[in-house]
Amino acid sequence: MPQLSTNIRITGETYDRLDELKRDGDSFDDVIRRHVGVDT
Repeated sequence: MPQLSTNIRITGETYDRLDELKRDGDSFDDVIRRHVGVDT
């Protein structure tokens, strides 16, 4: 699994979903932070 700058480990299923969201043009970290509620 990918390890992000926020050190959040995600499951393959979640990763697939977030990869779909990423295609909308957001950065991957932005998508992750919204998905898991990380306040940076």
